[in-house]
Amino acid sequence: MDPRHEESHYLRGVILLSQSRIDEATLSLRKAYRLSKTMETYKALLSCYQESGKLKEGILLAKEAFKLMPYDARAMVMMGKALADTGERDMVRLLYDIIFMILYYFIFLFFFFVRFRFRSNMMKNDSYISFNMPCLLTGF
Repeated sequence: MDPRHEESHYLRGVILLSQSRIDEATLSLRKAYRLSKTMETYKALLSCYQESGKLKEGILLAKEAFKLMPYDARAMVMMGKALADTGERDMVRLLYDIIFMILYYFIFLFFFFVRFRFRSNMMKNDSYISFNMPCLLTGF
């Protein structure tokens, strides 16, 4: 196995984790983590930490992922999983509320731009027809 190939270390770690060989999986996933900090590596390494009871390391890892990807819902969910093991229920609820607010905002923007694009295309064609898209999220 090539020691510089992140994906081989990652896959080895995931296989070892599925076989409940936590210590070996952690070593492989740490090597993958050092080579490339991907969300998949973060999630698998967090699973190793949770399985082995290393809650502090799991929280530190989730915080690092959250700092690198602050608007990524997956990083927020990782943080929630890490905090859930410690009993920080209020913090987990707050974090999940923030995730849902962000998702709601992006869905709202998506439908707004789809509607705007549709109307602007209709006006360009001189065949504008009033179109009311029934959507509870957009409020139009």
